[in-house]
This record gives sequence, structure tokens and C-alpha cells, in this order.
Amino acid sequence: MKPVLWLFSWLFLCSFGVGAATTVVDDTGRKLTLAGPVKSIVSLVPHATEQLFEIDAGDLIVGAGAYSNYPEAAKAIPRVGDYYTLNLEQIVSLKPDLIIALPDGPTLQQLEQLQQLGYAVFYSDPKNLQQIENSLMTFARLTNRMVQADARVQQYRTELAALRQSYQNRRKMRVFYQVWHEPIYTISGNSFINEVIEICGGINIFKDLELPAPQIGIESVIAGRPEVIISQSGHRGDSVFPDFDEIPAVHHLTLYSISADDIGRPTVNIIKGITSMCHSIESARQKYSVSQ
Repeated sequence: MKPVLWLFSWLFLCSFGVGAATTVVDDTGRKLTLAGPVKSIVSLVPHATEQLFEIDAGDLIVGAGAYSNYPEAAKAIPRVGDYYTLNLEQIVSLKPDLIIALPDGPTLQQLEQLQQLGYAVFYSDPKNLQQIENSLMTFARLTNRMVQADARVQQYRTELAALRQSYQNRRKMRVFYQVWHEPIYTISGNSFINEVIEICGGINIFKDLELPAPQIGIESVIAGRPEVIISQSGHRGDSVFPDFDEIPAVHHLTLYSISADDIGRPTVNIIKGITSMCHSIESARQKYSVSQ
């Protein structure tokens, strides 16, 4: 470790404020205790950045990962790294009270270095819609934004309940969700997107696979006979499967795309993505009802 990192770390630890301790549990089950509400945050994951802005804590973010692009104000935050590497000297110079990161990936060793220097690291990786709510409330506890979070959570619950009620009795549709097109990646039942599909009255044809985002072959898609294909990669199914008319979704032209930012980030704003997903599946449902 370079001497400048140790110097910044020592200054950080000496200047850390004393107050009522707050203990939280991150998404890996680790307990994290801080002396009081955090005043400065380095957010290395886009969903955490977005969640913090939702509870009016965006002003506390002093550094962010490369892909934190929402809301618009997040684009002005200094970049301190990306998925593959972190600028340790820059992070240490910012003296953050809290660092929010993913629990896996290429930067784990660097994050461990930061923890060894005394920095608090919270690992955030919500796996379902309830955990999205939980993460917002945890960030609120850490930043003393409970009033703002309570209001936002109530809105989230209300909108989610309305969507569940709207589609709970609709005809079930077999759905292939395409995360990427070359090679083909999808999602299993271990992804929060699977829950979104179910809310909309869909059945994920790859729900039973083990990995959250498995790679699959075209033969598996054909065998799954999806009635709807939804892509978040920007490549609709008709451009990926143009010659496979034996796939019901291709035959009926029930192929849709959805913004990865709207559906792929576990934040309370996923309501927008769920709405788009439900509208797509409902559009497919109507096409099948007319053709029968």
C-alpha cells in the first residue's frame, strides 16, 4: 500500500465523528456499526446511487462508480472507478464515512484493502422486490433520512400492489427474457426480474435454472416455446431469432424490448420497468386472444 493511502486513512480515522451508533446488516449478512449518521458516501453501484437520491441523500455522495447515471444529478459526481478497478488513492482522499459496493466482482481485493484501512464497506445486492424496499430503508437509517424513506416506500408498496392486482387473474404467458443476445443470456428464478415476470402474469421458461443469469443456447429457447420474448439488451427477438418461426413468439410477432436501466436495477424506480414489462406481456396476450 502506498504511504499516501496510509496517511489519508489515519487522518480519516482521527476525524471520524462520535455519535449514536447505528448497526445494520448488509446483503452478505455482515454486521456494520457506524458511530452515527454518515456524512459522506462513495457509491460504487448504480442502484445504490439511485436509491440514495430517492431519499434525498444524493448530496452525501462524494464519489461514484462509472455507471451511476441516474438521476441526472448523479452524472456530476466524481468517478472513482468502475466494475473492474477502483482508484484507491482518490477514494481515500475523499475520506468517506461509508463505501457501498457489490459483494462480488474484480474489485473485491481492493475493497478488502479499504476495509483494512478502517473504511466501512456495505455490500448491496438486492435479490427480490422486498429486498429493494429493505435496502432503501437501510440506507435511510444510515443517513438519517427515515421520513423521506417512509414516504417513498409507501408509494412503492401502493404502486406494486396495484400492478399485482391488475394482472393476477390474467392468462399465464410463457416468457423468454433475454438479457443479452450474443451469446444469449437469460435470468432464472434467482433474479428479481423473475418476480417481475410473475407479477405481470408470465411464466419464466428458464425459472428452474440454478445461476441467476445463465448462458443458454438457441436450441433451449426453441424447446421452451416462449409465447413472448422480451429483451433488455436493445436487440429485439425478431433480430436474434428471425428464422425460427417454430417459436410461438416469433410466429405471432410478440417480441418486445425494455430499457435495462428501467428493469435491470434493483431500485424503487423499477415500478417503471414492471409497468413496461406488464404492458408488453398484455399486448402479447391480446394478440393470442385475437388469433384463437
